[in-house]
Amino acid sequence: MINEENFVPVEEFSRTSNIDENEVIKEIRDGDRIGRVIDGKWYVYVDDNKQEEKGGSTRLGEFNNLPGIDPNLISLFSKITRIIGVVVSLMFILWGLYGKWDYRYTPFEAFAISIGFSYSNMSFGVVIITGSALLFGWMFRFYIGNVFTLLFVKIYDGFKFIFRKI
Repeated sequence: MINEENFVPVEEFSRTSNIDENEVIKEIRDGDRIGRVIDGKWYVYVDDNKQEEKGGSTRLGEFNNLPGIDPNLISLFSKITRIIGVVVSLMFILWGLYGKWDYRYTPFEAFAISIGFSYSNMSFGVVIITGSALLFGWMFRFYIGNVFTLLFVKIYDGFKFIFRKI
């Protein structure tokens, strides 16, 4: 948990860590650091147990403090969303390789033809598209999983709202 006594003024933090004050404030605004404004003055969170190697600063990563969120569940949630992202990406690739887009082509074949691959080089285009989809799915698995998890949660909340009204 975040303790109030671990917040130090940005001026003091920038002096001890040799980072410009404006850079620290920018990182707080961008979400890279935990910080807040108290009485018109910027404060940054410093946790002695999680010091970063360069500069000794605390950066937000997987474990950050959000109101109403159990910190013990954040790691589990991030793992689950990554798994969901990988599953969705693999489902998209399988659909692209084996689904029926029209009478003759799969979606990836039709896309390869539409971007300029000839019929004789269509399989090469499909390999490139599949590799790109695989790379994109792996690199953005967390974000893809978050989108689908958020979509599921919003639909679930919508049904809950509707059934409470009934």
